[in-house]
Amino acid sequence: MAGAAQYARTIRRALVPCVLLVLVPTGCGGGTQAGAPPVATRTATPSSAAICLNTDTFLVNAEGIRVTGSSPGGINFVATFYRSPAAAAAAVARRNPAYLTRMDDAVIDDAGNPPLHPGGPPMRLTNDELATLRHCIELHPPG
Repeated sequence: MAGAAQYARTIRRALVPCVLLVLVPTGCGGGTQAGAPPVATRTATPSSAAICLNTDTFLVNAEGIRVTGSSPGGINFVATFYRSPAAAAAAVARRNPAYLTRMDDAVIDDAGNPPLHPGGPPMRLTNDELATLRHCIELHPPG
């Protein structure tokens, strides 16, 4: 029995330094950590957003300040690019926000799609499709 106790004590003495070697560099063990600084975004141009969307199986065309087309699920939309986030917010305020999604300087309008079933609500862009639109429209700095 004394041999088992000695063995357990030896294991603990060897294990504690190993665990500390792993936890300390990873930042575990308390302390405070500053929050991440806000990530600045800028809006892509309509033509670069259209190229990005077309590579992600959307079918779109850029013309002036607009990107028009359809999502992989067949939902038609128009993305309008404004000069500033304030101008985009003002455009949303002037129209029915039920079918509008603002992404930085751009406003996505998916109104006018038919319902999936007769009498049902109009089809809308899915969360995945909106995430792809956001990825192609909002440019984040590397890092």
